[in-house]
Amino acid sequence: METFEPNSFMNKLKLKEALFLMTQGSEATADTVDQILAQILPTSDNKNTMILRFKKTILQVLSAGKEAIEVNPMPGLAFRGEQATTFRIERTLDAHNISFILAPNADKSEIHLAVEVDPPASLRVKLKLDGDTIETLSDLRKEKMFDAPITTETAPEVVFFEQNKEIGRFHLILETD
Repeated sequence: METFEPNSFMNKLKLKEALFLMTQGSEATADTVDQILAQILPTSDNKNTMILRFKKTILQVLSAGKEAIEVNPMPGLAFRGEQATTFRIERTLDAHNISFILAPNADKSEIHLAVEVDPPASLRVKLKLDGDTIETLSDLRKEKMFDAPITTETAPEVVFFEQNKEIGRFHLILETD
């Protein structure tokens, strides 16, 4: 059984199936019920919110429990007459160091997102926009960048899974100056 997804038809179907099977046989033990609920219901302590303010040449990052930090662009490839505008934000999730690499376009209307993990791990990552899963990276060892850009008009969320169990999610709030 896959873990919780908000507004998911499949989770409702799985719950109805479990209830039907319980009516056909004996009642599930308390341990079995707890195990099923742990797989379906989200864990609240693995949800993180980051406010990302794109200013002219820097990125300001605000998150709960941490001071506001200003991130300078990573040195790298830039077209002649333009500045490099790729930013790297690092966060810890369980025993993994997660790096979010954000590359906004010139007018900051679209932002391309890549995710890296250290040490390399076989994590599955979903990009959700306004609660709907838009894209899934099935293994972070093999793929790191989402094809779909995110915008300031959407509510992007990045959800991490390890062995089909949700280990954390990052809600990104994007602002531009």
